[in-house]
Amino acid sequence: MTKNADLARTVIEYSFDGLLVIDAEGFVQFANPAAISMFRHQTDQLTGFHIGVPAINEPVEITLPGLNGACHVEMRSTEMVWEGRAANLACLRDITDRKKAEEAVRKQAEELRERNHELIRFNSAAVGRELRMIELKQEVNQLCVCMGHSVRYRVTEDSTILPASTSDQV
Repeated sequence: MTKNADLARTVIEYSFDGLLVIDAEGFVQFANPAAISMFRHQTDQLTGFHIGVPAINEPVEITLPGLNGACHVEMRSTEMVWEGRAANLACLRDITDRKKAEEAVRKQAEELRERNHELIRFNSAAVGRELRMIELKQEVNQLCVCMGHSVRYRVTEDSTILPASTSDQV
């Protein structure tokens, strides 16, 4: 074996990404250790396993069952020649951590939407209550004037309610 062939074998064997060679009928002809690890709960032997013909150049997500939960894999493939015949080289990347992070972000965003909705409802109720208080204090002022007393509350343009004065209160 040549130095380049040894280097290529080492790279393939130590790759974090799974590599599969799939023939035109959809049968696995070669699998590196990373690919075997990803499929370990579906089959003990990947060579000869029928996986189907992958989509070319388009990423496809696959969910593989596992003892510790699902393994999410993104597969991309390209056409190649393997031992003189048409085949596909499929690269498999474990995206389980990314999928978990996306789900966590989605849940957090939903929680924040719910909290925001609650805050909007609370703010609406508080503003409505404050507006009603202004109306009531204006009515109290009108009644005080009708009864010959000084107004009890001073209502400013920004709708702040202040006591007219401590001596003016009934």
